[in-house]
Amino acid sequence: MPDILAKGEAVPIARWAGPAFGAVLRVEWAWSEAPDHDDSLVSVVQVFRRSPTGWEDAMGDGGGGWFDPPFQPPAIGPRDVHARSIHSSGGDGWRCAARYGLVGSDIASVELVSGDVVTQRPIESQIGP
Repeated sequence: MPDILAKGEAVPIARWAGPAFGAVLRVEWAWSEAPDHDDSLVSVVQVFRRSPTGWEDAMGDGGGGWFDPPFQPPAIGPRDVHARSIHSSGGDGWRCAARYGLVGSDIASVELVSGDVVTQRPIESQIGP
C-alpha cells in the first residue's frame, strides 16, 4: 500500500472471489478541472463473472465517497457492521450485485446466501477488516 494516493492513481482495497461472481473495491481520486469542484477520494466497485476462460468484467462500475486518509479506516466497534451501499452491474445475460462497507476487527468472514447455497470467505482487505 502506498503512503499516499496521488491523483490519477487507483488502489485495490478489498475483493470477493466466489464460485460464480467476484468483486473488487478500489479507492481513487475524483477530480475535475472545474473551479467549483473539490477533488475527493471515492470508492469504486467492479463486479465480475467466472467463465470457462477466466473472469469476465461487467460493463460498468460504481461507488461513492471514501474517507481520508484513505488507508486508515475510521474507528468502529469490533463487532460493528456498516453495510454502506450496493452496486449492481453486469454483461450480456448476467447481472451481479455487490454490497460493501466497513466491519469491525472481530469480523473475520463474509457469507453469501444464494438459494440453498451458502458461500463463506475470509475478509480480504489491504487495510484490515
